[in-house]
Order: sequence, then C-alpha cells, then structure tokens
Amino acid sequence: MPITEGSVEFWSHGWDHKRWTTEDGRERRQFSGTGYKHQKTHFEQSQALMKKMLGTAPVAFGSPYNPMDTNTVKVMTEDPEIQLYFGYGKDKVPGKLLAPMLLKGEGGWHRQAKL
Repeated sequence: MPITEGSVEFWSHGWDHKRWTTEDGRERRQFSGTGYKHQKTHFEQSQALMKKMLGTAPVAFGSPYNPMDTNTVKVMTEDPEIQLYFGYGKDKVPGKLLAPMLLKGEGGWHRQAKL
C-alpha cells in the first residue's frame, strides 16, 4: 500500500527512554516507579517538543519498555490531548482509549526470538 499524504501517525514515547536499577536492586523505567513529578515533567517535555516540531501534539502515548503505574495513569488523565494509549490492559486510563498490545515489544520479545 503506497503512503499518501496524511497517512503517518506520530505518537509520544516519552522523553529519554531510560531504564535503570536502583542501589537496592529495584528496576525503574521512565514511567514506572519514578514518581508523579518525574513522570509529569518527562511527559510534558515530550508533548511540548513534538508539538513544537510537528505543529500539533500527539494524541497517542506508549511508555518506553511498556510498563506504567498509577502516576502514569494520572498524568495521562490530566492531558486533554492524549486520546489513546498502548498497553496490555492491566492499567485502565479513564477517558482514554486502549490500543491493546499483542506482542511483548520492547519488554523482551526480541531477546526471546530465535534469530
């Protein structure tokens, strides 16, 4: 199918795509276990940059490495421009449409595949 004008969709995928392990061994992702302020700042930075570069803010969001927590839900709920989010259905976001993820994605499917 040829690409025609207006057929490309950009969606938000966070600000810095980082993951790390704390000194006490807990795993952290940009939108999992990092607190409301961290997530709100990273979410807003990403939305603002995309709006500046594209002329419009994205209406869809998918968290890096796929996890999200109650703070992510709150941040997305507060943003009127986000209408859809990618996820596995575990976390419900009031007023937003879930685009179910069928593959494990960045969470490790590529490491499990026999190439």
